[in-house]
Amino acid sequence: MVDFFQKIFYYPLMCSAEKQNRLKKWMIQSGGLAVAVTGLIWLVTDQNKVGRVGPDFLQKPTELKLNISNNQQTESFKEITVKNGDNFELLLVYLGFMRTDALKLIEEMRSVFNPRKMQVGQVARYYPKDNGAFHFEYEIDYLKTLVAVKAESGLLRIRLDIREIESRLHVIRGRISYSLFDAIASLGERDDLADRLASLFEYDVDFNRDLRRDDRFALLVEKRFVKKQFIGYGRIHAAYLRNADREFTLGWFSPSGQEEGYFHPEGDAVERFFLKCPLPFMRLTSGFGNRHHPVLGFSARHFGIDLGAPVGTVVRSTASGRIRRLGRDSVRGLFVEAAHPNGYETHYYHLKSLAGGIRGGAGVKQGQVIAYVGNSGRSTGPHLHYGIKKAGRFINPLSLKTPPKRKLPANELEPFQNRLSLYTLVLSLGDPFLQFYLDSERWFMSNATWLASANDAEPM
Repeated sequence: MVDFFQKIFYYPLMCSAEKQNRLKKWMIQSGGLAVAVTGLIWLVTDQNKVGRVGPDFLQKPTELKLNISNNQQTESFKEITVKNGDNFELLLVYLGFMRTDALKLIEEMRSVFNPRKMQVGQVARYYPKDNGAFHFEYEIDYLKTLVAVKAESGLLRIRLDIREIESRLHVIRGRISYSLFDAIASLGERDDLADRLASLFEYDVDFNRDLRRDDRFALLVEKRFVKKQFIGYGRIHAAYLRNADREFTLGWFSPSGQEEGYFHPEGDAVERFFLKCPLPFMRLTSGFGNRHHPVLGFSARHFGIDLGAPVGTVVRSTASGRIRRLGRDSVRGLFVEAAHPNGYETHYYHLKSLAGGIRGGAGVKQGQVIAYVGNSGRSTGPHLHYGIKKAGRFINPLSLKTPPKRKLPANELEPFQNRLSLYTLVLSLGDPFLQFYLDSERWFMSNATWLASANDAEPM
């Protein structure tokens, strides 16, 4: 191959014009030969694709050999990963099933798994045995595996194996250098943990505007594992955030006869009637009050705040209520107005489009996506104009303070505060203390009977 390219690119520069003409003819002939050879190689290496139109998994499945340490035997099996366009019947046939056996297996498995719900990336394995027996596995997800076993007697059994999830408590502590997402990532944690942590404090802190460099956070969270492999996060039991000169602590609690949730030390629920911000991220481009209008060119009253964000950014309803009005005009562009309890209204202008189900009179929940940021109407760039009315008058959204949605009953406050005090100590001292506490708790639980009998024993 190297000689071929040398002849094409270097030899013509070193020979006469006559030789160059002969070389051109040689190049045309050899080029045609090269194309023919390439096509022949492609046909040989990809012959299983010739003459068919079908899903990608009809490529030859991977054949593997598994060494079994007990008797040093070698067991062969086939494996296929589901790709776009696959269906269960053809997958089974190409693994080695007869079509009638494949249809029978599909019919039997419907009681535990719908074959129409197969997804890209799922893995199927087939272990053929003697006398028509086999062992078949289909990994539905990291928790569930469909298993089909056929014995030599012809008995077919289908089951769903569910792996056990192991939960472990961990303390995660960090410091803000740029953003919460960067801080979480620098600790080796996943982005969804930053999302969940931000959602706990979003009623008290605007993570786009209020967060400062060197702010600190800590959380006590469950990490979940299947066969020692991390699969995701469970419940956040407690969290702490220091934002400038403010400190916030909250903990999860399940009061008797009431909805469980997160509460501050005083027993106030973290949820308030209004979110701090309708956007997941933004920059404040214009505040509330008098300003120099960027389009009109003179000072005018600004009855809201402008939040700069890319086109398509989701816009959330900051409170539960009902869509009061929506439409489009030359000033507001596409807009939505929502009515809320206690005489409040929220206004969202310059939208690109509305979310599904958003129409006049429709109910909305706090945090629900109602629209997407645009650049419609009288606008100099992509942004959201967000306004709040109270009893018919516009007020500054940045200064709005609303009470919590609920409080813990008086008889539940002390148990919650005792638990939160322990959580706070764990967050302060970290994983070593957490491990000591868990080991101590296990010891006391395992020796509870002995301790009780020792306490009840008569003094000598």
